[in-house]
Amino acid sequence: PIPDGFDPAGMLDAQPAAPVNEPKPYRCLGHDESGFHYLSTSFGRIITLLPAEHTELNLAMLAPDSHWMERGYFAANSNGIDYKAVAKALIAEQARTGFHDTDLIRGLGCWLEGDTVVYHAGDRLYVNGVETPLHAHGSIYIYPARKPISVDLAHPATRDDAALLVQLCELLPWHQSSWPWLLAAGCFISPICGALDWRPHLWLLGGKGTGKSFTYTNIMSPLMGSAVIKAQSSTTEAGIRQILQADALPVIFDEVEAKDERSIARIRSILELARQSSSETGGS
Repeated sequence: PIPDGFDPAGMLDAQPAAPVNEPKPYRCLGHDESGFHYLSTSFGRIITLLPAEHTELNLAMLAPDSHWMERGYFAANSNGIDYKAVAKALIAEQARTGFHDTDLIRGLGCWLEGDTVVYHAGDRLYVNGVETPLHAHGSIYIYPARKPISVDLAHPATRDDAALLVQLCELLPWHQSSWPWLLAAGCFISPICGALDWRPHLWLLGGKGTGKSFTYTNIMSPLMGSAVIKAQSSTTEAGIRQILQADALPVIFDEVEAKDERSIARIRSILELARQSSSETGGS
């Protein structure tokens, strides 16, 4: 039965607004020469806007209209939103945030935050093994959304699995019998390279037909899964930088050969990038 005086239309109009102290749907990351940087929790990515680009459509990427209305940004003599006032408030908030530190951006891969282990799987984090939404992890670091990668923490590798991997590597035609564990170790630590103080590199050498491509295709590639960047023989140092950006993923090549002066120069630049990624001096 409907109580006397019950007004369904009025009940709909009286729905309470979300409290103003709810978490913001965006995070101010600061400013630099390229503009003002925001992390949108809706899109999971960093959005950069110049002052004049704080328009209605761009601000919709940061928060819905209801967010601004709840905070009283109404246009004079109108039920609409005063987006100019919103823009000024955001710019003032960015000024208080300070300079945008790109070193705080962390892409795909495994990272350390003191004693906390964070694995960025693209659309989610694993914080000390617990699956956590990107925006729910309170940290000074920024984890923007990336293409999801497959992670299975329910079935960790055992010591017996590791022994089988070493036995598999021992079947390859190594020049010295003490080398097989190097390949197994390289495959083990590559997915967690972002959590290491020193990032080692592995160069597999051998003549034609000795099994380099077989090892790449049947051992390294399956073990690393989707958490890897597979480069072609013609890939350049600049190409690797562009693909990696802030990700901490291993990069594996197949058929890297110094055929001429041009290819030699390309390989040298890639090796220099590898050396820089292992710097212990704190340099960028």
